[in-house]
Amino acid sequence: MAVLVGVSPAWGATTVGTPITVGSSPTGVAFSPDGATAYVTNGVDGTVSVITVATGTVASTITV
Repeated sequence: MAVLVGVSPAWGATTVGTPITVGSSPTGVAFSPDGATAYVTNGVDGTVSVITVATGTVASTITV
């Protein structure tokens, strides 16, 4: 599954920015206070993907 972090969708657009691949069934996203890091909860996997927003990469995956 892929999510887009740090972008706003445009009406009628099918893709905005570059997709970031995370775990199965992403169900929520939260950002650090400075906006540098995003945390995506992956419901099926029982993990949280930690994303570095500036590079659009998954820095780590935390099992919960």
